[in-house]
Amino acid sequence: MFDWRATTAFERFLYRCDPGGPSMTFRIEVGFDHPVCPERMQNAIAQTAAHHPILFCRLTQNQHHWIWEPCPMNPNEWFGDSDSLDVLPAIDPMTSAGFRFSQGRGDGDVQRLAFDFHHASVDGIAAAKWTAGVLRCYHDENPIDGGGEHRAKDDIVHGQLRQRHKMPVPDNGPPIGLVEGLRNLWSTIRGKSIRFAPLTARQSDPAEQTAEPADAHREDDHVVSLNLPPHLSQRSREFVAESKIPLNDVAVAATFRMLADDPALRHQHGRLMINNPVNLRTVRQRRFSACNYTGLAFLRRHGQQVRRHDLLSGLHREMNYVRQRCVAAEFLRGLEAVDPHPSALRYIQRRRWFDATASMTCLSSVRIGRRHGAQPSDQGWQFGDNTLRSIRIVPPRPAGSSLALSLNDSLGRLCLTARSDPTALSLTETQDGLQRWVNHFSELMLPSGR
Repeated sequence: MFDWRATTAFERFLYRCDPGGPSMTFRIEVGFDHPVCPERMQNAIAQTAAHHPILFCRLTQNQHHWIWEPCPMNPNEWFGDSDSLDVLPAIDPMTSAGFRFSQGRGDGDVQRLAFDFHHASVDGIAAAKWTAGVLRCYHDENPIDGGGEHRAKDDIVHGQLRQRHKMPVPDNGPPIGLVEGLRNLWSTIRGKSIRFAPLTARQSDPAEQTAEPADAHREDDHVVSLNLPPHLSQRSREFVAESKIPLNDVAVAATFRMLADDPALRHQHGRLMINNPVNLRTVRQRRFSACNYTGLAFLRRHGQQVRRHDLLSGLHREMNYVRQRCVAAEFLRGLEAVDPHPSALRYIQRRRWFDATASMTCLSSVRIGRRHGAQPSDQGWQFGDNTLRSIRIVPPRPAGSSLALSLNDSLGRLCLTARSDPTALSLTETQDGLQRWVNHFSELMLPSGR
């Protein structure tokens, strides 16, 4: 275990999105036939935590710097049973560990195991791999202390976690402003003067004056999941293999079209903006680190652009630029530039430059299989004597957004999960939106949609 680790500007940004609130909590939910033994699960979590120690750290301020400081692993704080698993907990990394576990009975007598994380403590891919490691350790399959997969543990714990993380930034390439529709924080800061943000402006901001009373009576977000039909899941794999267009880009295009169909979700100026997390880690870091190595691509479209036939190809070109040039890393550089100046951060929040209409997170590459200790059987994937029934990922909902979507590969089928703001969308509207998303997703993969 390490003594402390310096935070990154991105981690501080994720904490500020909703300090102490539930919107930045995301969940990996696993369904089994039978309940798990609480004592064995506690032991499995404790053993696996050594490989992702930041999950059991508190965000504290050391003089003028924010750091991650280890906190006692108190099971009473993060472990328990729940009768209302549909409600995501509010995790505050300032006061406790950024992780919670609970289990309860779901629909169809399926035992639901809920692994909840605060996004400031860990990103989705690292959380999914950590969850698979916990299940493997619990069922005594491929013990966590053995195998070549963890040979770099000492390098991570004693080296990487003690160093301030630096994101890769492109040294050359075309200016960001030349990419149509792509505006990230750094380009916005360069185009706007943050010096005109007076410290007293926040007091006269009517939107912020009403924020606290609204939060006091905040309703729980609506969470709805839908398993795509097997034939559509298979067609998506074939389409990705033939067209070389990542599933993430198809999902973002379907999300744009779904938003354009719903007047309640359109931007007041006719613009739609989607927040799309982009993974910027190397393969080695992706396997071993729980740090946030995620950049954010802010994709904007007008209504007429969404209805164009070349929406998918245009988005694919834009996202390729993000991946090749690490443009999303410029977002972190921009954050680092304004992070020391609270007035600048408040100015950006007040202008709502980065309040996305919706967010789309695609984790289809995260699949639980043999390498995680599961074995195939006639009933499905088995962990010991327990049969795996379902997997879903409930995404975080960034501040200001009305809807958050996630797409993951669940037992051979794509699973789509929506999390909506109850003040913007009702439960019925959220369910209808999911069905429209599936229809657009299917149309995009037709020959005419290419």
